Amino acid sequence: MTGVKTIIYYILHVFSKARIFVLSIGLLLVGVLDLVGLSLFIPIIDLIQDKATSHHFITQYFISLFGFFDVPTDARFFLLLLCVVFLVKTTILMWTRYISVEMSANLQHFFRMRLLEGYLYASLEFMYSQKQGVLLSVLSDHTTRAASSFFILIQLIL
Repeated sequence: MTGVKTIIYYILHVFSKARIFVLSIGLLLVGVLDLVGLSLFIPIIDLIQDKATSHHFITQYFISLFGFFDVPTDARFFLLLLCVVFLVKTTILMWTRYISVEMSANLQHFFRMRLLEGYLYASLEFMYSQKQGVLLSVLSDHTTRAASSFFILIQLIL
């Protein structure tokens, strides 16, 4: 259990809390834009089928909302709005992906530097008792696996 606590401690101290907050806000925005984008399909289908007097709540809501701003509510407008919503959503997804890759790379760098410092200041008896391949494997392979596991965890959350 202390190993898990140590990893959580390092993760919370390597990353700024602002980065984690920005990633969370990006995730929330993507969810809201996904909801709006999917809701725009109903007025588009109603308007394509020439149901301008549709009794569907979502269609009436969007027509009254954009009618208040004096925007024409035809199928072309809703298709354009749908494209804009999905382009903004894609931009935010790419931005959150960049942040998560950067966080993973920073975690990998942090672990490698900590291990390298530990090896540099280790006693000679410890270095002689270890095999060189094990030390190199820990320094390269295990830190890469830890960082990729963290990246996969972020992707599962997103």
